Formats: sequence, C-alpha cells, structure tokens
Amino acid sequence: MPVPTNVDALTVYSVEPATARADADSAARRGDFRLMGLQGYSLDVPGTDLPFDLVQREYGLRIIEGGTDAYRNDEERRINENAYEYATEYNRRILELRPRTDR
Repeated sequence: MPVPTNVDALTVYSVEPATARADADSAARRGDFRLMGLQGYSLDVPGTDLPFDLVQREYGLRIIEGGTDAYRNDEERRINENAYEYATEYNRRILELRPRTDR
C-alpha cells in the first residue's frame, strides 16, 4: 500500500521551530511517521540524507508550502529559515521515534 503524500499540508507561516519535537512526538503517538518536506523551488526534506524515492515510498511526506529559494526581503528569509529549522528538527525526531523494520 502506498504511503500518503501531500496530505495535511502546512505553510511556512504556520510552523515554529520551538514546537518541532513536540509536534513530532504527537504525530508519532498517532502512528504518523511521515517526514516533513519543505516546498521552495524544489522539494527538500531537511534533516535526513535518505534518498527521496525511499522517503516517498517508506515514510511519506507532509508538505510545508509557501517556501522560496529567492528571498525578496529579510522577513521572507527569516520565515523560510524558521520553516527549514522546523522541518529539520521534526524529521530528526521522527527518525528517532519510528519503529525499525528490516528491509
């Protein structure tokens, strides 16, 4: 069965790095071990060096939308950097919590 992708999308404005670990803990308690992807010019999955096809197939993704790689001002840079930090911390925590399976 395919792992869901692009469900429950978030935006760069709705995430805070300070809550990333608690949010990951909450998701794990619900059995949701999808990783966080950050949508800019391309889709990035911060905090992991796993191949993208493995992430899609084995973990699934929740997308943080509204990102950009070309900042127009300092506020846009700060918001995007916060979202990147959030996704990094969230993903690292999910990888710690996800039950190991033999591949």
